[in-house]
Order: sequence, then C-alpha cells, then structure tokens
Amino acid sequence: MKNLKLWIVAISLLIGLHVLAQTPDQIDPLNAAAMMENVQNMQKDMARLKALKPMTNEQLKAWLPEALGELKRVRFSVGDGGTGMVAITGRYNATDEPEYLNTDDMRDVVNTKNKTLVLEVMDGAGSGADMFSSMVMLNSMNFESEDEYKQVKRVNVNGISAQQTYHKQSDKTELQFFHKDRFGITVTATFMDPEETWAYMEIFDLEDLPPKD
Repeated sequence: MKNLKLWIVAISLLIGLHVLAQTPDQIDPLNAAAMMENVQNMQKDMARLKALKPMTNEQLKAWLPEALGELKRVRFSVGDGGTGMVAITGRYNATDEPEYLNTDDMRDVVNTKNKTLVLEVMDGAGSGADMFSSMVMLNSMNFESEDEYKQVKRVNVNGISAQQTYHKQSDKTELQFFHKDRFGITVTATFMDPEETWAYMEIFDLEDLPPKD
C-alpha cells in the first residue's frame, strides 16, 4: 500500500508540473480531467494486477521460441531483475558469427551482416503491479518527433498499439507496447527497419501469454 501511494503521488506531481508549466489560458479543463481519470484507472489496474499470479520462470522459458525464421536464439535470461516483476529476455542472431569482428589493429568493428533481435517480456502481475501500471500510463502518451537521426511515433500494426523508434543511421528499430494490460514488451532489432521488425513479431505467439490452463 505504501508503494501504491508513492506512485500515485509521483504521477500527481507530474500532472501538477504539467499544469503549472502552462499559462492560465493554455490550461484545458477537459485535458486535466482526462489526466486525472487516467490516474484513477491506474489505481484500478494496480489492484487487478496485484490479484493475479505471475508466470513462473519455467512458463516463460517454455513460451520463448528457439528460432524466429532464420534468426536463432543465442541466449536468454529469466527471473526477477529487482523490479518485482518476473521477466524474460531472448537474443536472436541471423548468423553464428560474432557481433564484433577483430581487425588487424586490434580494434573491434561491428559485423554489419549479423542482424540481431532482442525481445524482453515483463509480467506485471503480483508485486510488480505498482511500477507496471505507472509504465503503462506513461507509455500511453501520444508523442511524435523526427530529425535526421531518428523517428519516434505511435503506430498501430496488426492491432498492436506501440511506441516505435527508428534510428536511421544505425538502422535500428525499437518497439514498446503492452499486451492484455499485463505484459510489457520491448523489442530492439539491429540492422532492421520497422517493417522487417514487425514481420518477425508475427512469429511470436502472444496469445499464449499467459498460458492457457
């Protein structure tokens, strides 16, 4: 309960700072009311998630595929990383070659032929519900920006609403979204544009999160 109150205070402060940064004629009562409604919904989500039993390490390991098409899983890690949420991370490579190649002058250079995809799945059920609900609320903000280096925008692909970031010069795509109001999913794909990254996401069976009894 103490953590719940702390997160509510933190979000309330964010709302207060947002309002104080505006002049009186800029404050939109409807927008302020919507933000407060989001805080109330967050409290409900916390209570709902706290009542759920988190997935076990074994369940997450069984769900994580060993391959994504030609991408092979080279390693994974699973467990509580100190956030109170159980999570699993899988790394997939297109080849068995190292990600960095040693040159004659002993410096490391990136192997540009080796596509990689890193997937992290966090289960917001149980003791990590407080932090998870706050993450959902902050991630729901509709933000868009673009310059010569990267593009950030909210997209909807195959029914998934995600925050998508594309780093143009390094050809790296990052996706962040939430599944079934319970699982936080982060994808980092190197040497892949957004379209190719989303194509690999179709291989994951998200409907098996959580596993059916």
